[in-house]
Amino acid sequence: METLGSSDFERLLSLSADIYLILDGKKYIKYASEGVKTIGYSKEDVLNTSFLSFVAGHVRPLVEKRLAEATNRKVFDQRVILKSKENVYVPYLMTFYGLADRVFVSLRREYEGGLEKAILDFIDFGIIVIDKDFRIMYHNNFVSSYFQMHSFTHLEQLPYSLGDSLIERISLGQKSFDLQYAPGKFVGITVYSLEQAEFSGYVIKLKDISEERSFQKSASGSGAYFSYVDLVSIYTHHIKNLLTPLKFTALNLKRELSDPSQLEKVERMIKHIDKINHHVRAFYSRVRTKPIEFKKCSVKKIVDKVKSLLSNDIINNGIIFEFHQESNDFIYVDEVHTQQILLDLMQNAIDAMKSVKGVRKLQVNVEQSGTRCPYCGTNFVEIEVKDTGPGIKKEDIDRIFNLGFSTKAEGWGLGLYVVDKMVKENKGIIRVFSEVGKGTSFVLYFHTVTPEAIGCVNRS
Repeated sequence: METLGSSDFERLLSLSADIYLILDGKKYIKYASEGVKTIGYSKEDVLNTSFLSFVAGHVRPLVEKRLAEATNRKVFDQRVILKSKENVYVPYLMTFYGLADRVFVSLRREYEGGLEKAILDFIDFGIIVIDKDFRIMYHNNFVSSYFQMHSFTHLEQLPYSLGDSLIERISLGQKSFDLQYAPGKFVGITVYSLEQAEFSGYVIKLKDISEERSFQKSASGSGAYFSYVDLVSIYTHHIKNLLTPLKFTALNLKRELSDPSQLEKVERMIKHIDKINHHVRAFYSRVRTKPIEFKKCSVKKIVDKVKSLLSNDIINNGIIFEFHQESNDFIYVDEVHTQQILLDLMQNAIDAMKSVKGVRKLQVNVEQSGTRCPYCGTNFVEIEVKDTGPGIKKEDIDRIFNLGFSTKAEGWGLGLYVVDKMVKENKGIIRVFSEVGKGTSFVLYFHTVTPEAIGCVNRS
């Protein structure tokens, strides 16, 4: 029988799109199959390079720990995310066998579950699917890396007694809440019912909100409000998080397509995504250097500008828009901030009324308020944004301005938090009045343009 040489085995391995590696004792790559081309590298690119340098940062500690523990044993299906040459993160299933001086590694793309599963594993919050007995049917990679444990089969297995707290809250019917599991460590939880033909259970969204809580604590402790610049930073971060999986999808399509016309379309898509990323960074750099600028502003002019921006939404959703002004409408505020405040409130009102049957009406009412500034004693100008939407539940009223709280399934819980902080930065007050089934009113109180009010704003 003819003896097979190493070149024969290498040719055999090159037929597979999977990646095969041999690592030395320090986890440097000493052999790589042709499969590394699937993440954009040649074999020469990766040889004598640390394998861990190709692993996404948030899962690297777990992978490093598992590799260190693998001595004379085979480990199946350790989930790992690799960074491609194009800086796209790609999920793989890793099987490896460790010896004293080397590790044999096999990496297989996680095609099971399709692109949707790959995206779920990439997002920066946890997704857990459970049945009615609190058994975990699925969790994404964030959950594994966040809790430093590869697989969970029941909520009770979550560390820090989080699982027990979750079971208790879900059993009580709570849908949105925050939990503290260690000093300075918080998670925001949203629970959605999941009812299908052969399955009944829940989807749990889990997000680390420790940083947001830290911001809130420092802001309230110092008497200063959370910086508008920090809020813009959060917004741009989330936008970039949405763009990354889109680019990941486009780059995957580019590798799989051969039709020149289709490839051209994908190339344009990638360029547009890069252009949006560029604009987001440019926007942040401009906002970062712009201080708040108080001046005399016309409420009517601001409302007219916001209405023109939302005109298509107003018309397409059959909404009646009314503007009523009963007093001098000049206020002493930052014009850009105030426009953004009204834009967010009016957009929220439009979104709320989309599901309402019957008359849909959006009103903006301006009048001299009976409420006075507690510092200078002058009457505020009152701006009311009123809708005929479904209203807000009484138990949610006190939480709608909290960072991370949202009644929308796809919401980030940033919009009203931003509105509240910008109102306060403009030395104003915001209140909300709502009745389920009848609608909601947000009322803004800003300083009028008088010497006393201007002096009050500039002093505070």
